[in-house]
Amino acid sequence: MPPHQASDMVWYADLIGRNKDGKPTGWADMDPRYFTARGDDSVCILEGSMGALSPHFGHCPKSGHGANYIGRIAAGNIGQRVRGEDVVADLQDNLCYMLVNGSPHRRSRSGSPMR
Repeated sequence: MPPHQASDMVWYADLIGRNKDGKPTGWADMDPRYFTARGDDSVCILEGSMGALSPHFGHCPKSGHGANYIGRIAAGNIGQRVRGEDVVADLQDNLCYMLVNGSPHRRSRSGSPMR
């Protein structure tokens, strides 16, 4: 198996994305607005296996906050589908903590929706 960034499960399930030459991208082949696999919309792709979500900001930062937020969006989408409602596409927000100064310790927090 070639080096990759998506989880092994994505490779084993044959859900890996391919570029225009048919070579693996290293990321799941997914709908970036609904977080579902293109080959099977009953499969949600979350966090570590997700490729670029937007041509504007590319890949989302990999974090516990991001995984939680995307999991909640995906769960909401599943609920909408089960109820027969239109699925509302949404994007995660980004929350980032940074160490601004080592001594004295100062931290900064920034957050924004990824739109």
